[in-house]
Amino acid sequence: MSNGMFTGGSSGETWIYKIVWVGGCGADYTPLENGGYCIWGQFEVILSQGTVGGEHLWDVLAKPAGYGAYYTNLNQLP
Repeated sequence: MSNGMFTGGSSGETWIYKIVWVGGCGADYTPLENGGYCIWGQFEVILSQGTVGGEHLWDVLAKPAGYGAYYTNLNQLP
């Protein structure tokens, strides 16, 4: 195992993120309408979940939280 979720592991935490490019969205951690938040000025965290101390936590679950809703036509990408 290499995710830290075992005795003697790195931190005992595991986190999963989904991030999409949305263009200008504001300062880091600015909440967005669909439930996500802005990072790096132009990306949105649309899903964040993890396990800490044996407890499963959801930080973010934007609606929608699937990549297909953001990139249905690859020709639209910059």
